Amino acid sequence: MEPNKRELKRRYDRRKRINSLKVKIVAAFVISLFILILLSIILLVKMVGLRYNINQLNNRITEVEEYIQKESGDADDSEDDSEVTDSSETEDAVITGEFTGEVALADKYEGKYGVTEHQEIYLTFDDGPSDNTEKILDVLDEYGVKATFFVIGKEGETAEERYKMIVDRGHTLAMHSYTHKYSSLYASLKAFKAEIVKESNYLEEVTGYKPWLFRFPGGSSNQVSNVSMSRLIKYLNDQGITYFDWNVDSGDATSNSYTTDDMIDNVMKDIGKYHTAVVLFHDTNVKGTTVDGLRELLPILLTRDAEIKAIDEDTNLVQHVKYDSVD
Repeated sequence: MEPNKRELKRRYDRRKRINSLKVKIVAAFVISLFILILLSIILLVKMVGLRYNINQLNNRITEVEEYIQKESGDADDSEDDSEVTDSSETEDAVITGEFTGEVALADKYEGKYGVTEHQEIYLTFDDGPSDNTEKILDVLDEYGVKATFFVIGKEGETAEERYKMIVDRGHTLAMHSYTHKYSSLYASLKAFKAEIVKESNYLEEVTGYKPWLFRFPGGSSNQVSNVSMSRLIKYLNDQGITYFDWNVDSGDATSNSYTTDDMIDNVMKDIGKYHTAVVLFHDTNVKGTTVDGLRELLPILLTRDAEIKAIDEDTNLVQHVKYDSVD
């Protein structure tokens, strides 16, 4: 073979090897990128599934705790009866919505939390009614404070009386889904609609008051819904139902071992950040600390430049996902 031809063949073979190497490098890069994307998707799915399982577990724990509380409820009945009787002494304050007595601030809180500029504070209670509902109402009545109760669907004469009591004492009765079971509530848009309609009709039938206010279990920013939250929000918007989240968390849903001081510190460390502060509490059978903490918290709030009110049509919206972000 002539020298020129050999040189040309050598160059051709070399170019061919280089091109083959380039193809292999690009292929390896594409495959690696695909694997990374696939792993990321798998990890995301597992994270969503884990969060869903955690919420399911929390719901189950709450159900078990309430069952245990009901089993020992006979001992609490006499205490509840005595407190209901005591509430009649504050009838005038309930009617006027004004606190006419003196605020008794515990010495340990004196000067601890400083002062704030004028703000509006909205105390909200999720998951009721419960054996603690009347106790919470009595504490609120004691200080002439109105609040908002985001209730779930509970049947029976006792639950119905508690719904009526919330309305009759001048508080805002609001919806929090009928079952509060994430797996069914967020299974589909149809299931969500059914719970809203069922709860709204039930509460109106029991109390004569048609609720217009709603709070998503887990908040409007929850990550466990099988349906896009924008679709659920659009449905509420179309029905003229206003939803509220919160911007201050009392922490009473995290553990039954926390103290009244823990709850008060959780509230007070964040409440001064907002002109409109919406505080999250829970009203269940096992939240006795919430009742005790509320009794100590209210004097602190009442010594500040603040109005404590129930949510109404004029309240500035507090929403994790804004209603007007949905077409």
